Amino acid sequence: MTAMLSSLDAFTAKVEQFIHSHNETARSNAVAITADSELIDSRLIDSLSFVEFLLFLEDHFDCEITASAGDIDVFRSVKSIHSRFHKAKEMADV
Repeated sequence: MTAMLSSLDAFTAKVEQFIHSHNETARSNAVAITADSELIDSRLIDSLSFVEFLLFLEDHFDCEITASAGDIDVFRSVKSIHSRFHKAKEMADV
């Protein structure tokens, strides 16, 4: 479980870097991103940066991500993204 937590912490830090590099308001207000941060409804990730965020996730998890309207809940928080794609990556590495 510790490896999962440290993996989640490291991923959260990378998401925070991504958001601060793509969201001027978050950067200028030094918004802290946590694993439970609401990324979409809070507008930390907006519709313009969402595609770039998907590309960032593909690079991080080394997989292809397709998003449909029904999948949007997966992208609502850092924790839900990590849970979904980290597990998929672990299964692919086996």
